[in-house]
Amino acid sequence: MKTYLFTIGLHEDFAIRRLMATNVTKEDVVVALIKSPISNGNKRAINALNAVLSKMGLREAIVKEVEVSGELFHVIERVINVINCFKDPLVVDVSGSESRVLAVAVILALVITKRAGKVYVEEEDEEYYFSVEEARTAVEGLSKELLVMLHYIVKEPGIRHEEIAERTGKKLKTVMNIIGVLKRKKLVYQKGRGGGIYPTRLGVVISMSERRD
Repeated sequence: MKTYLFTIGLHEDFAIRRLMATNVTKEDVVVALIKSPISNGNKRAINALNAVLSKMGLREAIVKEVEVSGELFHVIERVINVINCFKDPLVVDVSGSESRVLAVAVILALVITKRAGKVYVEEEDEEYYFSVEEARTAVEGLSKELLVMLHYIVKEPGIRHEEIAERTGKKLKTVMNIIGVLKRKKLVYQKGRGGGIYPTRLGVVISMSERRD
């Protein structure tokens, strides 16, 4: 079972596309987050969404109003109170939000609460997405030891375990263990058994945090 979380504004078409693209099932839950107070335009979007859900044999969306006022962390707290009622994995789409603050609050709330799932956003016919786990890795950062190892891999894509061990002066087993951690965090990957190690795009971005001097 998945939980769909949409920030709904005046349009619902993005939510319908996301449901179809991710193979929504009858067991899944659809939640609509709307900036309080709900406007007539919001109501029309929800009604249109529920009409499509009904045709698909799915349950109506659960509508949750969120007050967007005060400090950002007040809004994040309100969002957390909502998402804590629903289970992972989450499929989140903030494309339709009338409030940029609400969209940002949703993303930060997911990272803070260590949820699992993907976040999508559409802009001018382009789609962007990332996993909540990847975002959390980026925010939490890495230890100095992991960052140094990642830097070697980013600097020389395809470098092998043995070469890293020789350059760092670490035992091969230690290098393999550290790279294993980087793999689990989806920062590097290996091409073939015994092949070289390459950075992922997320790994390249995070390695930049070491280059401040």
